[in-house]
Amino acid sequence: MLEMSFIVLSIAFLLLAGSLAAIFFQLYKILERLHPTIDQMNLRIPGILRNLEDVAENVKDVSSQVHLQVMNLTNRLNQIQAWLEVISVMEGKLKKVLSPPVLSQARNAGALWKGVSVFARTFLSGSGKAEKS
Repeated sequence: MLEMSFIVLSIAFLLLAGSLAAIFFQLYKILERLHPTIDQMNLRIPGILRNLEDVAENVKDVSSQVHLQVMNLTNRLNQIQAWLEVISVMEGKLKKVLSPPVLSQARNAGALWKGVSVFARTFLSGSGKAEKS
């Protein structure tokens, strides 16, 4: 019985070894067919890496230029915002200072103009009554 199980195990092992040998032989044939392709790739890899380095350098330069332009634009916008704030503050101060006197002077000038025009019409018409305007 022991001999029979040993023979069965030996046959199973030989079948396994034979099938593995066939698989390894197929892998060897595949690797030999891929060998020229691998050699070509190995020859082209340095050029590809140089191109990648050039592209990376160009991207770095472009990103630094874009960063500088954005910073410049940000500075300009900050200056414009500061000027607009100054103009806003000055407008508020001028409104406080000039609004009451200018409005009252405008009212006085309008009344003065109306009075002068009525006087002039009355004086030029020769009559004692003022014409309605």
